[in-house]
Amino acid sequence: KAPAYWLHNTQVTRSFAKKNAVYIGIENIWNYRQDNAIQHFEDPSGPLFDATQVWAPIFGRTIYMGLRYKF
Repeated sequence: KAPAYWLHNTQVTRSFAKKNAVYIGIENIWNYRQDNAIQHFEDPSGPLFDATQVWAPIFGRTIYMGLRYKF
């Protein structure tokens, strides 16, 4: 059984002249990550190795921004 966690994301968009938009966003705002995503990674041929037990984000916070233009 995996522990519960919250995953928060947000994005803000500002439009200009009906054809242009600028956006900025953040994924995984609180930077929650699963510790040891692959169980017993140090012994991949052992009986306890299990790469299927990834139940939470393994990457931290992601910040992005961009420009949209409609043709």
